[in-house]
Amino acid sequence: MRGHRAVIAATLVVISSTQSLGAQDAKLDGAWKSVGGHVVTPDTSFDIPAFTGMAVIHGRYISQTWVVQRPNGVQQAGEPRDAAAKAARYDAAIANAGTIDVNEKTFVMHFLGAKEPALVGQSMTREYDLRGDTLSVIETTPWAKDKTRRVRTTLIFFRLPAKPASRLDGAWRHLSTEFGAPDTSYHRSALEGLLVIHGPYYSRTFALDRKAGTAQRRNPADARAKAARYDALIMNAGVLTLDGNTFTQYVEEATNAADVGASTTTHYRLHGDTLFTTTTAPWPSDSTKVMRSIINFLRVH
Repeated sequence: MRGHRAVIAATLVVISSTQSLGAQDAKLDGAWKSVGGHVVTPDTSFDIPAFTGMAVIHGRYISQTWVVQRPNGVQQAGEPRDAAAKAARYDAAIANAGTIDVNEKTFVMHFLGAKEPALVGQSMTREYDLRGDTLSVIETTPWAKDKTRRVRTTLIFFRLPAKPASRLDGAWRHLSTEFGAPDTSYHRSALEGLLVIHGPYYSRTFALDRKAGTAQRRNPADARAKAARYDALIMNAGVLTLDGNTFTQYVEEATNAADVGASTTTHYRLHGDTLFTTTTAPWPSDSTKVMRSIINFLRVH
């Protein structure tokens, strides 16, 4: 089971690449949903359940947020409170973003942000097959029982129906965040990752990585480390609707289970390729007072 999860995670990442890859010539532009997949080994084969979530591709950029279904089909609900629950949610999530270079039968994804710190800055190559609005991403790896034989994993996605373009279409890098509440305030400089918007669909993958500038990155190994990394993730995907100078974000999937199904309305101002956003909400300690988040982005494509 542990090996199976590793295969899924690696292939998933690949999938993202595949989608992005088509994006270079617009073939893969759009929002993609998981259909599932299958694994074939020399001595057995089995199906992979569909992931929940979405990958969004625009041009050469992709952002994807997925959650792997548990074997019993039960999804975690509510915000994880302790380290064990956060680690479990961390293990179930697959989220990353980057650019892709597409060849005739393969693509290479370059990771600019990811749930796993060690993935950032790395590249991954996968085979792909695009037929209409169905995308298959194929990974071939050595069989654990006999390295001379191979295991073939195929993940399948379908593209959601095309919608009218949005003035916010593109790939956006985070520039800064200013947060203020009656009892606290803070500033955050640019975060790793991307927000990718295509039509009414979006996926954002950002991480509060205090070690972003270090030469060596390591993935969390135990529950405590995974919980800490989980707390640093801002990763979700869903639908974005515009209305005048506001947009509303409807979260379909997220690393934080408590965010799933939530919606947030944000005021925005677009100046060239710089997006200025402001969100206000009642202060939990006193609903007559407010909290305010000012988050700015730069469009890179």
